[in-house]
Amino acid sequence: MSLSNSTFSPAKINLFLKVDKKRSDGFHNIESRFQLINLFDEITIKKTNNKNISLRSNVKDKSFLNKNIILDAFFKLQKAVDEDLGCEVAVIKNIPMGAGLGGGSSNAASTLVGLNDLFKLNLSRTELTQLGAELGADIPFFINGENADVSGFGEILSPCDSINSKILLIYPNIHVSTKEMFDELQAQRRIQGDKKISEKHNDFQDIFNKKFPVISNFFSQSEKEFNLEFAITGTGSSHFCFYKNELEISEFVKKIPNNWRFFNVEPLQYSPINDN
Repeated sequence: MSLSNSTFSPAKINLFLKVDKKRSDGFHNIESRFQLINLFDEITIKKTNNKNISLRSNVKDKSFLNKNIILDAFFKLQKAVDEDLGCEVAVIKNIPMGAGLGGGSSNAASTLVGLNDLFKLNLSRTELTQLGAELGADIPFFINGENADVSGFGEILSPCDSINSKILLIYPNIHVSTKEMFDELQAQRRIQGDKKISEKHNDFQDIFNKKFPVISNFFSQSEKEFNLEFAITGTGSSHFCFYKNELEISEFVKKIPNNWRFFNVEPLQYSPINDN
């Protein structure tokens, strides 16, 4: 009998993101296309003799360890199956946090699927998706594990093909609160009524630009200097662009501030979660 399992937990980018009015349940309906990319965290789950969960990570921040959505996923699943699922979950974090890349939601999805497999709970993906949807809007997508057009509050998924392009992903070392960005979007819409907030691919782009003008100026100047077009993913702070010219992108990379992170990534059609 297996005592542990491991999986790679991928990030995603939003190729576009449009936000509708707030629902009575507090969620917003959205329209988006989610694209998986080959930037991964690694999740390892080991059975223990305890009745609870312990979490460890290369991230030592107490808030990360004590208020992680992985813990919420564990307790949600344990309550649903009414079984002791004592385990240790180890997370190697590579996906920046507060970056619009879905790392936390992906971790929660991998935890639900990993626990289901390790403890042979025999829950279907549909049942896991229903549990995950109660924790976060992006989790159903990551449990499903393939690229999709996404609507509703994130639970309506229509599979779509992967894009075919190289991607430069840039994290400007800024943690963005999803809740705060949605609150600001709501505030703008209360002032502007039904007027369209943004002509851009992402409804949060203009809000991000006003909130972080130094970062916005860097990208707008770079667009003028290079043949590139940048956009945020999710509510930010990460930006991405597609490129073909390796020489041009290598010249641009030299201009990225030293305290920022960047990743040359490629699109995925399926998540490693589908291997479980």
